[in-house]
Amino acid sequence: MWKELILTICNDMKEPAVCLPTGLLAGCLFLLFSYSRDRGMGRKGSLPCRFLFVVYLTVLIYTVYFSREPGSRAGVSLELFGTWGETVASKGYVIENILLFIPYGMLVPGSIPLFKKGIACVLSAALFSIAIELAQLATGRGYCQLDDVVMNTIGAVFGWACWRVGIGLWGRGSGDKEAKKD
Repeated sequence: MWKELILTICNDMKEPAVCLPTGLLAGCLFLLFSYSRDRGMGRKGSLPCRFLFVVYLTVLIYTVYFSREPGSRAGVSLELFGTWGETVASKGYVIENILLFIPYGMLVPGSIPLFKKGIACVLSAALFSIAIELAQLATGRGYCQLDDVVMNTIGAVFGWACWRVGIGLWGRGSGDKEAKKD
């Protein structure tokens, strides 16, 4: 079962990979805009992190919204853990929703200083996930599911924890007081 589950998830990851060139282009345009606006001056938030965040957002929005035909899906499910069914595919959807928001939890704190605190980052992820679900419901581009919001939020928690550990390790190794202070 585990092998089949991993193969299902890997197969599903091919679709977002198709949008990666578009995401990279959006990230490059963001860099050009940021550099011309800031004239190279340092701004709060890491520029490489903000670049990756723009790439991630582009791929995410394509994956959860534009890759689907309008009106192709309809329905609301407020049943918690209702997605975790008997099939490998249903289990894969749950895991994929967690994986989908791990980058969010890792990139948002480094991109937007306001979200360095765990509660702020995770709350923003939950609100963003709710916005996605409502947009999918309104346009019929996806099922509006409580499970998706919960799993996305769990993914953001994992991502933020990874970011926090990384900052802690980086700060200890470099002697950077700013990294230790966060």
